[in-house]
Amino acid sequence: MKHFTLTFANVGYGEAMLIELSDPSSKRGVFSVLFDGGGADPDTFADRAAGRRPFVEHLRSIGTDHIDAVIISHIHEDHVSGLLPVVQAFPPKTVYQTLPPDFWREEMRKLSAEAGETVSLRKFTQSLNDFREIMKITSDYGGTVRQVLAGDSISFPDGMTAFALAPSAAKADELEAKLTELYRTAEGGVPDQRLLRHLDGHMNNVSLMLRFDYGETRVLLPGDTNKAGFDGIAEEELCADLYKVGHHGQIDGADERLLSAVRPKAVVCCASSDRLYNSAHPDLLRLIRKGGAELWFSDCPPDPEGEPVPSHGLLRITVDDHGGLEAVYLPADRED
Repeated sequence: MKHFTLTFANVGYGEAMLIELSDPSSKRGVFSVLFDGGGADPDTFADRAAGRRPFVEHLRSIGTDHIDAVIISHIHEDHVSGLLPVVQAFPPKTVYQTLPPDFWREEMRKLSAEAGETVSLRKFTQSLNDFREIMKITSDYGGTVRQVLAGDSISFPDGMTAFALAPSAAKADELEAKLTELYRTAEGGVPDQRLLRHLDGHMNNVSLMLRFDYGETRVLLPGDTNKAGFDGIAEEELCADLYKVGHHGQIDGADERLLSAVRPKAVVCCASSDRLYNSAHPDLLRLIRKGGAELWFSDCPPDPEGEPVPSHGLLRITVDDHGGLEAVYLPADRED
């Protein structure tokens, strides 16, 4: 029976995943894929008691020495900024994302993050800068930037295929147009705050949503797509054994209808231990458990219906090609 590992790093309120596939042609026989990389705000990692670490530290602790591919779901600080030091250390061969491949080169330039009117807008501006830098490093080291939209697929080693379910071409075009306007109207690197606020608020539901098919097993990773962002996707496309719930398990992350379509055996919630922004919402967690799915966490917020979540650095899931899922929490001081 074949298997791969999907590891969720504890980066607090953020998402950072490592997929490792068997591939004799890759370094050490392992094909390594990152899906997002958490944030880089030092305040996020000031309290490490729960096992939080920047993504690059987690990767080094488990001996990661190369990255074959990076997937960026969308441009928000808690998904992108923690990727930058990883890409600086391990430039990838390919980056998959939702903008035209040369958009970063033709339209994006450094913006003044300090000019943001709020902390949220300053973080969003920083994530735009970090996204551009990730693209530049990838290109400088001979890597490829590829746009992926609904209907596209990505072939990975060991028989895995990722099918893109979102965003649609129309949503991607709208995002491109708004970003182009943002950059072309920025004077002295200071972005228009109205445009910045609009983009920040709409970014979640233009996330790159991928369903990974591996033999008979399906894994659904929707980025920060909330329940409203699943409109227009056929229900049969959503069925998955493992589902990473959207928007950090906030109350809008999923509803009964969506969970009935996915029918997961297990759900991962990427919420912080302090339940920032009402993530890991108790009502949503109860709804997930009501459907019969096991519930796992990248960090360790209170679980109202289950056993206490232990402090840990990594949630490592072994996924076989017949629908089998086996999860283990690894302490941050012993990630092996």
